[in-house]
This record gives sequence, C-alpha cells and structure tokens, in this order.
Amino acid sequence: MRSRAQAKQNFPRFLVGTKVTACNLWSLLLLTVIFMVIGCAKLMPDPQSDLVLEEALTDASSGKSHRLEQTLISNEVNCIATDADNVWIATTAGVSRWHVKRGGWSHYTKEDGLANDAVNAVAIDGQWVWFATDEGVSRYDLRTDAIKTFRSIDGLASDKVSSIAVDSNYVWFGTDNGLNRYDKTIDSWAVRTRKDGLVSKKITTIAVESDYVWVGTGEEPRDPRDRRPEPKFKVGGVSRYHRATDSWNNYTKSDGLIDTEVSTITVAEDSVWFGTENAGVSQYSKVDQTFIKTYTKTDLLKSNMITSIYADGFQIWFGTANAGVHRFIKPVNTWIHYTKKDGLASDHVTWITVQDNNVWFGSKEDGASRFDKVSGEWTIYGQADFLADNDVRDIARDSGGNIWMATVAGISIYRPQTRSWEVISKEDGLTTPYIMSMHVDSRSDPAL
Repeated sequence: MRSRAQAKQNFPRFLVGTKVTACNLWSLLLLTVIFMVIGCAKLMPDPQSDLVLEEALTDASSGKSHRLEQTLISNEVNCIATDADNVWIATTAGVSRWHVKRGGWSHYTKEDGLANDAVNAVAIDGQWVWFATDEGVSRYDLRTDAIKTFRSIDGLASDKVSSIAVDSNYVWFGTDNGLNRYDKTIDSWAVRTRKDGLVSKKITTIAVESDYVWVGTGEEPRDPRDRRPEPKFKVGGVSRYHRATDSWNNYTKSDGLIDTEVSTITVAEDSVWFGTENAGVSQYSKVDQTFIKTYTKTDLLKSNMITSIYADGFQIWFGTANAGVHRFIKPVNTWIHYTKKDGLASDHVTWITVQDNNVWFGSKEDGASRFDKVSGEWTIYGQADFLADNDVRDIARDSGGNIWMATVAGISIYRPQTRSWEVISKEDGLTTPYIMSMHVDSRSDPAL
C-alpha cells in the first residue's frame, strides 16, 4: 500500500509525470546520490519507511530527557491500537503503522483506499484492521494489503463512525445514529437504536466483555423542530447489552453515573470504569452490580475532562484533556501523575493503550508518546518533515553538500550530515510557494 506520506520518503514517486530534459538529467543523478546517502536506494515502491529522524530532548524545567522520533503522518492522534507485530496510530491525516519486529514505518491515506484521511478510531481484529471515519468504516486485510470500505448503503447506521470494539464473533461500531453490530461469520449488519433499548443514539465509546457490551453515549443534538421544553430521549448515559438475554439496561445520573456525557469506558477484572467529558470518573462494581465510587478534581484527579481509560492488570491509566495522565496502582492505593514535563508529548491526551511493557499515549496536537514501564524511559513520535510537495521542479546542491529541492508548495532541504529535513514555505517568507528553479551560487545558498 502506498500513500502521500510514503511518497515523501521514497524518491522514485517524485519523478512520476516529470518531463526529463537535458537540463535536469543531472537532477536525476543527484537523487540517486541521495538514495545512497540515506540507504534507501530502491527504484521500486517500498511501503516501509526506514528513515527515522531522532533527536534527544530535555525539558528545561524538570531536566528530564526523552527521545523524539519524527515518523508520524500527523501530530493529531485520535486512537492507537497494538498487537505483537504492529502499532497502528490513527490521525487526522491518515494512519501510521510501526512494524515492531522488522522495524520501519508505513502510512495509509485516502489514496490507498481509506474512506477518509481523518480516522477517528482503529481496532485490530486478527487478519483485519478496522478504521472508523466520518465517511464510513474501512477494513484493511493484512494478508492481501487490500482495503474495503463500508458505508450506510452497506448497513451502517450512519457514515459518521466514532468508535470500534471487537470480540470473537462481532465487530461493534458506534455512530451518531445508533450502534452497529457486524457479524463476521455471516457477513451481515445489524443496527440498534433507542427503540431497541439504547439510552441515546449518539454513541461515543464501546467496551466489550464476555457477558456484556457497554455502550457510552452523549446527549443528542436537539431537533430544531421539537418545541417541547424538555424533549424525550435527549439525555445520554450508559447502555449495557446482556448477550444471553438479548436485553438492555440503561444507567444515568439517577443510577449513580457521575454524568451522562460519557467519553470512554474500560472493563477491568472487578470493575467497569467510565470517564466523562467534564465531570470525572465513575467506578462500577461487577460483583455488586452498582456504582461504588466517583473520582473528580476534589479527590485525586487533576482534571475532570477524561478522554481515555485503560485497564492494565492491577493498575488503571486515566488520560485527560488538559492535565496529562494519572496512573492508579490499586494494590497499594497509589496515584502517579505524568505530564509533559515528565515526557508526555502533550498534556492533552486523546488515547491510551498498552503493549507488553510499553504504554502508548496519543495527543491532540503533538504526536504520540511511548512509556517503558520497566526502564521509565519516554519516546515521543512526531510528524515527519520531508518534501513540501511531491511535484519537484528543480534540485540544487550547495557548497556544504545540502540538497535543495524546488516544489510547487515550497522548498525542501535535506542535510546529509545531520540526516535532517527542513521545509520553507510562504509562511517562512517566500513570496510564492510555487518554485520552478534554483541556481547554486558557490559563495552562498542557492538563489531562487
């Protein structure tokens, strides 16, 4: 599979559709030299990106250092899913995939078959990987590298899909118009809405366990045609589906839920944890079948804006929208707070998932973070800066060996000594981003 981001890292794509004349044959030669410097001199499309730019960063206030790797297709991370072989990072500009065992990165966008570049959620399902977007659901086949997209015409309750959960027989999808259940064994779709027992049709999150499916919802937008002062079915909350009896139970504030705008759910061994958009966390006892505790800023949390919760054995991780991450170690009743000063990419955490000893955190605007629970080391994965555009019009090399590339969207500079890239655009002072040619002046940098 190929993508725009991959083309930025695999030079043969730059030459597609470019007229080769005598005056730019030397440019082709320079590109070959760059391939040899980078170590990626392949003239065939390669979905794996081996060029990783690393940088050691130190927080000025805390003195703690961590590693930055420029690898992602975008810094705006919505969701992360992992297994033993891959880390899938869903962003607003496509999906970045880290090949854990062999190393290297691949990237996927709408050009490769995704329904939309803005991916809201990702879930691994054996040979398949599912991606939720605002234009339907895409399914990637790991065996064939094929992507298939499903939309409302195929059975989705709505094309606007927010969340995914996978169990042995079904894949569950949350939309703004109800809950979908896809039966993998017979390739069929079912829809559940308010009339089937849901507390709201606006699905925000889903968590599955052996006996139940937990569905978090939010308040539905008010219908402007509805003149009632308090229209029915506008409140959100939690709906629980009992598989054995095919029945629903709903939970709202009157049942002990701290708020009805539910943003995240995770199922632990003895409890179910519910995070809300602005009111903190509720803990539900699976043994007692009731809500037993709430956590807010007045207790131990630094923020009530909960974005993600993950149950990791005897500890629970809580992500917030403005105060980093909390780690609750249950056996010793201890809370640990992590922020950007400790190594997080950002205090606005969007997602948490665990892969063996690594904890992954997505952020709203600064990429992803990986925390090693054994060593305590942090690694930040940020957006890769490569070519300003794939349409390269001219190439020049200055006296320092740096390669300057003129494109229709600005200038890209590759510095072989530091293996780093720089992009110069109109925002940096160019009178126009449409650069047709450059000339090397041996006494200075290239003249445009």
